[in-house]
Amino acid sequence: MLSAITGTFRHIAHAFSTGYHDAVHYGSEGVKVLKGGPHVVEHLAETYVNSLVDPHPGPDKGELSSEAEEALTHRAEGNHPEARAKLSFNAAARYMGEPGDMHDNDHSWKATSCWALSQAMAASLDQAKLTGNYSNFHKLDDQLQKYKNLSGHGYAADTDGATGFGGSWYDDNSWVGLDYMQAYHQTHDKKYLTAAQQQFDFIRHGMYKGGMMWDSQQQPGSNTSPPSWNTCTEGPAAELALRLHTATNPKGTNDPYLQMAHQLNDNMNKYLRRPDGLYNDHVAADHPTQHKAGDDGLLAYNQGTPIGVNTLLYRITGKREYLQAAQQTAHSSLPKVQQWGLSESPEWDGIYFRNLMQLDAVAPDPSYRAALQKYNNQAWHDGRHPATDLFGNHGMGNDDSVPSGSQYDLIDQMGLVQTYSLQAMPASDYSAVS
Repeated sequence: MLSAITGTFRHIAHAFSTGYHDAVHYGSEGVKVLKGGPHVVEHLAETYVNSLVDPHPGPDKGELSSEAEEALTHRAEGNHPEARAKLSFNAAARYMGEPGDMHDNDHSWKATSCWALSQAMAASLDQAKLTGNYSNFHKLDDQLQKYKNLSGHGYAADTDGATGFGGSWYDDNSWVGLDYMQAYHQTHDKKYLTAAQQQFDFIRHGMYKGGMMWDSQQQPGSNTSPPSWNTCTEGPAAELALRLHTATNPKGTNDPYLQMAHQLNDNMNKYLRRPDGLYNDHVAADHPTQHKAGDDGLLAYNQGTPIGVNTLLYRITGKREYLQAAQQTAHSSLPKVQQWGLSESPEWDGIYFRNLMQLDAVAPDPSYRAALQKYNNQAWHDGRHPATDLFGNHGMGNDDSVPSGSQYDLIDQMGLVQTYSLQAMPASDYSAVS
């Protein structure tokens, strides 16, 4: 039966609209479907997709056939988050370069930034958790090596195709370290643990006065680039340190990973955390108290990483004060994230929900998963260009002119791959998501 469906299924919808007599042109199976009614179409669609989209593929099978793409689209429209994740990733590869040669957006041949590539790697790992296929992650990891600093330590913000340039950002390198930790947890390949440790050794050079600077070019006393402490730097750096502690010395109490994580968390609590549990974007490291109240850059990912840090600290220590801190930030930030809706950049929302789901894994709250599903549905129906599966409509992401078709960003696309993959995962998988 499936062999017949393969040649006829994509015509069934047309047969419904043109009448029974046209169905004979699609073979006997088309006639059976029309006689059976819509519920048979749904059943055949599900069977057909499963025959085309192997949930556990081996080697990379390349781009989907047009029939498989159609069938996958059918599932995505039926609110199948895994299908939506796959279509979203395929769209990025189609319009912004294949993994291994991905670009900033659909109108640029410039290699993407390290920041965007780190989020593409995270998205590919999320997909691999669902499918078992790591080929896209391997290709993206190969692309990342072009960003390696000439010193051999850490990754630069950009690349000329041969090596890194443009300075190194400590948050970029923390995101990469978290990617490697997730790869280690999912594959148990120790080369990724080693790579994550090397990232930690690099970012610890950014420690300054008890916090971590944003990038390697910030200089004490500089009028043009003074040191700053940023939640987007200290949060993921602390998460990386805690995951390394758990992987290498889970019963220890005084290793360098746990020490730095506590130091960064204390610094965020003192200078960046507000009384309501929300986190500001940054403060000047040399004059932190001058900007504590005024800088209210309440970005979604700046709420997400502290949720993750406190959740990990609770899992490590068992102290409820950390769980309560994570829950306060979650309960204070979730209404704001829902209010912002599609106006936030999707990669920030992706990071937020990655961490919120980690909290959900240890202290379930139905509102967390409901918010993720609501966001994903809104993005699919209102933020996506249906002809391309690229996201950016209605001002979503980085370019408000997207409805005219001017630009779609890789990093926005990968943020949605992450959120759809998260929705498809069982809660038991969330603890490995970095």
